[in-house]
Amino acid sequence: MDKVIFIITFIVALLAIIGAVLYKIFSVVKQKKYGNLDTHAVLDYYCNKIYVFISKISFLRMVHRELSYKLSVFNRQSFEKNGQYATLIIPTALLVVVILSVIIVKMCLPLWYIALIYIALICGGLIFAFLILTGFIMNSFLKAMPETLKILNSRFSSKRNISKAIGVSLPDFHKGIRGDMERIYDALKLNDVDRIKYVFGSIEQKYQNTHMTVLLELIWVAYYNGGSQDISMQFDSMIQDVIHDIENKQDLKSASSGYIAMSLLFMLGIPLVRMYNSSILDASQMAYYSSREGLIFAGLYLMAASLVIAILFYTERTGA
Repeated sequence: MDKVIFIITFIVALLAIIGAVLYKIFSVVKQKKYGNLDTHAVLDYYCNKIYVFISKISFLRMVHRELSYKLSVFNRQSFEKNGQYATLIIPTALLVVVILSVIIVKMCLPLWYIALIYIALICGGLIFAFLILTGFIMNSFLKAMPETLKILNSRFSSKRNISKAIGVSLPDFHKGIRGDMERIYDALKLNDVDRIKYVFGSIEQKYQNTHMTVLLELIWVAYYNGGSQDISMQFDSMIQDVIHDIENKQDLKSASSGYIAMSLLFMLGIPLVRMYNSSILDASQMAYYSSREGLIFAGLYLMAASLVIAILFYTERTGA
């Protein structure tokens, strides 16, 4: 009964907070309606205040940077705009985690330490799913790289200008790489060295792939130094390197994906075994699953399987 009262009270308080936030949003929109306030200025102001706090903590600063790169996979906005999205997502995600943690810990009392294991598993699972999704989209650029290089090389040979070559080739690029090529093109159009360095550096950090780094260097050299014949030869050489790398990594990717799928199936072992045992064991024997020892064993088993999946995922991504 105490748990039910706590949960009801907690939900009411949460709804009150959400209501206050919505009221603030509606008040901002109302002011904007009469031309008294610039919504973008308000968003920038609050994002900057939140980022100042985030930047003071090295771990959150790293998470913010990586999240902004991952978010750029899903849109064609600038890295600054994706940084704003990341600034808003981080405190929201932390608030949700705290709320769910309080509810789960309260429901699992007095075994609160077991609740922490399951909270970590839930958060880790969500992060892993997000990384799988973004990794799948980002890896599609490597498969599209040979065709991208052929298009870029052909247009550069005729236009003699890498910026124009990228501009006219944008509709022909694979959608997996088109967004970053647009960011490169927009930076080159500004003809601002600092801006170009920032965009190129962000893309390099985003992919952390040798072929993308080489492509950025070729575009940089072609933009500032010209030399279409030398650049074309390097494009041709790079195409062969990318094709060879794709073939070499295919076996590793297939093996790692198979082991990851197997580990995920192992994680389903506990609920499946419990379902089977419920049909052949009596209530006193099934009580083990709800006991302290049973919950700890299940949590440690799931953590071990999660660790194996994390190692396999890291191996696949790094090619180690």
